[in-house]
Amino acid sequence: MVPRPVAETPKLRALVYCGEDRHPTLPDTPTAKELGYDMVPCLNNFWWAPAGTPAAAAEKMAGVFETAMQDTDLIAEMEAKGQSVAFFAGQELTDRLDGFYSGLSSVASDLQ
Repeated sequence: MVPRPVAETPKLRALVYCGEDRHPTLPDTPTAKELGYDMVPCLNNFWWAPAGTPAAAAEKMAGVFETAMQDTDLIAEMEAKGQSVAFFAGQELTDRLDGFYSGLSSVASDLQ
């Protein structure tokens, strides 16, 4: 969830924020972890390559995206929208996705 639209719309009230920590624009909204759900499945932007893409090409593209994510104008624009800025690739991204899916699965099974 990008919290800024929720924070700026008086008719909306956030019930939970799925980030690691409370978001500065929603300081009174608890995180999922605070409510007992071991998950942090925040909205992320992903770029995928087709299966079979040569590793060298995938690594080159990851480098391009990592460089773009360091651009101060891009960072300012994302933060102005209430988004956090971070870059993950390779095993770090795989581990992060595994954690998301695991957390979401545990919540889904609790709701059944």
